[in-house]
Amino acid sequence: MLTFATVFPLVENATSEEVERLMRRWLIGSQHSSFGSEIEIAGLDEPQWSKNAGNENVTGLRVIDGEIDFRGLRHEKLESNGIRWTTEIVYEGGHGKSQVSVQVHCESDSTALSLPPARKPYIVRQFLADIGGGLDGSLKVSDDPIVLKNDQIDYASDIINSNCGNQLPIVYLSATSRGDASVSAKQLAHWLSGVAHVVVEPNREFSFRLMYEVNHQNAYGGAVGVYWPDRSRKELLLAKDYDFDAKALAAEISKLIRNRAIRLRTPRTLTWAYQKELLAKQQIEKLRKDGSKDLDEYIQSFDEEMGAKEEALEKAETEIHRLEAEVYSLRAQSKTVEGTPVLVRGNESDLYENEALEFIVEILDKALSESHEGSRRQHVLRSLRAANVSNGSREEIVSRVKALLSNYRKLEGSISHELEELGFDIASEGKHHKITFKGDSRYVISMAKTSSDHRAGKNLVSQIKAELF
Repeated sequence: MLTFATVFPLVENATSEEVERLMRRWLIGSQHSSFGSEIEIAGLDEPQWSKNAGNENVTGLRVIDGEIDFRGLRHEKLESNGIRWTTEIVYEGGHGKSQVSVQVHCESDSTALSLPPARKPYIVRQFLADIGGGLDGSLKVSDDPIVLKNDQIDYASDIINSNCGNQLPIVYLSATSRGDASVSAKQLAHWLSGVAHVVVEPNREFSFRLMYEVNHQNAYGGAVGVYWPDRSRKELLLAKDYDFDAKALAAEISKLIRNRAIRLRTPRTLTWAYQKELLAKQQIEKLRKDGSKDLDEYIQSFDEEMGAKEEALEKAETEIHRLEAEVYSLRAQSKTVEGTPVLVRGNESDLYENEALEFIVEILDKALSESHEGSRRQHVLRSLRAANVSNGSREEIVSRVKALLSNYRKLEGSISHELEELGFDIASEGKHHKITFKGDSRYVISMAKTSSDHRAGKNLVSQIKAELF
C-alpha cells in the first residue's frame, strides 16, 4: 500500500552525480537502516547494483536515455513484526528538467496487522537542504513559508485560482484580526516541505481585498485553505474546530495533505518501474548490437523487462480503480444544467456562498405559496423551485450569529473569533464596536462595548438580519 508520495523539482543546476551521492548518503547512519559507508561506492560503474544486510536490501539504478539522465534508489526493509517498508526515490534530469519522486510503500502478509502511517522520509529534507528546491510553476519549493506583501493581491489571486502552474498543493494561511495566522507558518512549512507550499497573507484587510478578486473562494479570518492545482477540490479548516489549538490544527493540515497526495498520479518517467523497463530495453538492444548468441542473457533481460511492465501494469490498474471510484463520487455529487438560464446574474458579488441563490429561493417560495392552485403560475414557479436548491448557507450564518449575540453583554475573545470566521471585521470606536461584513463598507453595524439591557443582544441580531440576510 502506498502510504507517502511526492514529486517536486530541484534547482536547475542540480547534477545527476550529486543527486546519486545524496541518495546513497541518505541510508548511512539512518536509524532505519544498518547500511554503512560501503554503499557510497557500490556499483559506481554499473547501471544496476544491489546490497544486502540481513533483513534489508538496497538497489540502485543509473539509466541514460538520450539527453535524459535517470537515477534511482530502492530500499526495502522487513520489520520483525512482518511489516515490509519499501522506499523508492527516482530522479530525472535533462532537457530543462530536474525533478525527483519519493514514494513509500507499506505491506504485510498478515491481514491481522494494522499498517502504520508513513512519515516523510528524511531524504526529502536532505534534497532541499543540500541541493535546493526548484521552481514549481512560479512558487519555489522550500521549507520556508511564502509571506505575501500588501501589493501582491494579483499573485494571491493566481494562487487561489490555480493559475501559478504549480503541481504541489498550496496551504493558504489567512490572517486573524490580530494580523497573525492560526498556526505557526514556519513549523508547518517545515513539516510540509517538498509536499506542499505554505502561503501566508499579511493582514486581515488583505483578505477583504482579495475576496473580490477570487469570487469569495479565499480563506479568511484565520481559516486555513488548501488549494489543489487540478482544481478538483479545496478544503477549509477552521481554528475553532480544533479549540484554537495551533498544533492540533497543523497536524490535521499535514494529515490531509499527505492522505490526498498519495492519490495523485506520479508521472510515469518518475517511477521505479519505468527505470527498470528502460534499463531492460537497453540491455536487450546492447545484446543485439553485440551479436550475442547467449540465450540465457536474452531471457534474463527479457524477463526483467516483462517484470517491470507487470509492475507498472499492476500500479496502473490500482490507479484506474481509484479513479473510477472518484469519478463515481463526483458524478453522484454533480448536477446537470440544461438549456439557457432564465435569470442573468447582476453585478453584485455574493458575500457568502450562493447568497443570490438563497434570496431567489426565498422569493420563489413566497410567490409559490401565494399562487393559485393548479394555475400556470404555480406550475412554472414549482418547476423553477425544484431546479434551484439552496445549500442553507444563510440560515447557518444567521443561526451562528443568533447563538453568539442573543445574550450579548460584551465582546469576549471567543465571540470575536467566531464573528471573524463568519466574515465580520471588528473595529473599536469610543464606546462602540463597529462590525463590517466581508469588508463591504455599505454594511457597518454598531454595537455597544458593554450593555446592561437584556434586550440589546436580540435587537442586535434583528438589526444584522435586517441589514444583511
